Amino acid sequence: MVTKAAERSVIEKEKGNSAPNFMNHLVVIHRSKQLQSVFPATGLGLVEPYRANAFRMETCQRELWVFQSDESEDLAHSLRVLGVDIRVGASAYRFLLSFACGLESEVKGETDVFGQLKQAWQGAQVLQAGTLDDLVPWMNRVFEDTKEVRSRYLQNVGGASYGSLVRKILNLEAASDSDDGRGPILLVGAGQLAASVAPWLTDRHLMVWNRTEDRAHQLVSEMRSKPRSSVEVLTGSDQEMKAWSLASHVVICIPPDTSRDDLRVQAFLSSPLSGKRSVVHLGVMESELESDSVWSNVPHFYLLDDLFAMQKKSDEFRAAQFARAQKACEERSALRSMGGSLSVPHGWEDLALFA
Repeated sequence: MVTKAAERSVIEKEKGNSAPNFMNHLVVIHRSKQLQSVFPATGLGLVEPYRANAFRMETCQRELWVFQSDESEDLAHSLRVLGVDIRVGASAYRFLLSFACGLESEVKGETDVFGQLKQAWQGAQVLQAGTLDDLVPWMNRVFEDTKEVRSRYLQNVGGASYGSLVRKILNLEAASDSDDGRGPILLVGAGQLAASVAPWLTDRHLMVWNRTEDRAHQLVSEMRSKPRSSVEVLTGSDQEMKAWSLASHVVICIPPDTSRDDLRVQAFLSSPLSGKRSVVHLGVMESELESDSVWSNVPHFYLLDDLFAMQKKSDEFRAAQFARAQKACEERSALRSMGGSLSVPHGWEDLALFA
């Protein structure tokens, strides 16, 4: 089946335009988990016709839908009435670029989200083979522009990673050699987030547990290539539970698991170790936890919210760099809306966009 966007592409190429531009048809729907926004059932019905050709990505903070629609403005109007955060055209591209640059994250300027976006896109192309062709040019442009914006404005802002914030919140540098706080660290999970956190924990013995052992072995093999790293893969439930009692600190990079979390907390609290032992849960926000959650029994328990609060203490230099990066995202989305390559010179009337 030939889509309308593909037909337009052929027409543009026949006219001699090798890089057609239909930014007005680009649509991004955003649902914030932190704001506990819910996608209304009526809204799901309106986007159902686009589901098969949509790229969907979900992180611990948000859910994104990206697709193309010939009726983008009408669709946007209908969904906004329902309270849905939807962006179209240049606004959609600007949000995608800002998101990829880490400027929409609570950890402002963090680099992990770019890797998550690329991984999610690659996976979607495999699972939805042939259905995302209309989005390929846009995603390629987002990746290209993200690298440019990050290299020019976000290279030396400092502290822009989940790993560095986890390290700070655990106060790893402060623990003495005789303190139980110098003991091993348990990392639960082996996905993209765990892979970004692990390098910050390699000055301790690192135990990695994941439901899928192959993923854990892959992460550990990468870690062992780093100097002075001591890491091991835990196999089976028994080894995981034993690690909960042996670990000085635990970092969780998977969603809550009601069938196992109670046992995990029991094992952690029954440990013979003394001193300040902490659990950092990166798989859930405070608003998503039940008031009587088993995690409330852990004295030193931290969530994504705690990392975000720490990150907000940014200095003036970081704030200025983020403002410049955000401005660059706006300018590049405006240039992209004109079509063609960014290297193609534009007229004076186009430059007025940036006055």
